[in-house]
Amino acid sequence: ALRIRPLTGRDRAQPRFANLAQDDVLKVHESTVQVVPHNKLFTFDYVFGPDSTQNEIFSALGDKLIQKFVDGYNVTILAYGQTSSGKTYTMGTAQHSGRYNAEEEGIVPRAMAQLFDILHQTDSAIIRPVSFVEIYNEELIDLLNSAPPGETPPVTIREDSKGHIYWTGVKEVVVHSTDDVLFYLEQGTQNRATGSTDMNEKSSRSHAIFSVSLRQEKWMPSQTSGLSQASLSRAASPTPSRSTGSRQRPPSSLNVRPSLNDLRQPEEGDWIITSSKFNFVDLAGSERLKRTAAEGDRRKEGININAGLLALGNVISAL
Repeated sequence: ALRIRPLTGRDRAQPRFANLAQDDVLKVHESTVQVVPHNKLFTFDYVFGPDSTQNEIFSALGDKLIQKFVDGYNVTILAYGQTSSGKTYTMGTAQHSGRYNAEEEGIVPRAMAQLFDILHQTDSAIIRPVSFVEIYNEELIDLLNSAPPGETPPVTIREDSKGHIYWTGVKEVVVHSTDDVLFYLEQGTQNRATGSTDMNEKSSRSHAIFSVSLRQEKWMPSQTSGLSQASLSRAASPTPSRSTGSRQRPPSSLNVRPSLNDLRQPEEGDWIITSSKFNFVDLAGSERLKRTAAEGDRRKEGININAGLLALGNVISAL
């Protein structure tokens, strides 16, 4: 999916954009975008023009992914683009200063609001603690740990015997509502590394990852139980035959309450536990050092940012 940011006052200050209209740079033709100065065409699954709203973005992209997440799939949303292109704004991980405008909420707050709405309608799932980390100059930093740098445990990435990737040394916090998520999202955003360049007054100097995990437990009747119940329903005699569905189900480890229908029809089966994870990734913007005029620490950050994005691109190409 591609989102086109409208030209800003900073853009207009540059001679090459001073007298241009929005369509003089990029033209949208349904799912195709034309780069007018170079006369090149690029096709995407979704294209959102300069007038697109945050709600349109989430309705087209995030809505379906939240449902997949609840269904037990691992999901990741990546915001990738040039520095100052609106990635942090779209993801909803920007700092909120002054009056809060709900219409400007990004993908993360909207996704969490929808997730809690779904979870309030079921007793079979619990949300696990959330985490918020950044990759700054090739180092992992916990954004939710407010302890001084020298007192925080090192954050490392590891792999277990089953091939699952996880990290250690990361603070995880329990959330019970969308407001809890927004509180920790704001806290982590304030701790995130930012800096000023010629292209962005408040440029993200790190890759940020906000992660939410979900654990669900559902009762799955066994096939033999289903066959037994079917044979009983077809029997002409009221005398019950031997049924494997007479044993009461064991209690749920998540304290899932059985429905009235489940209590009337005890059956054999197993509790199936599924775990899923949703990663919201706000990548630092790709940079050209000549345009950003970065020097010193900003220059080092830009080099590491571009190196990380190149590695990510290689991984995606390999997949």
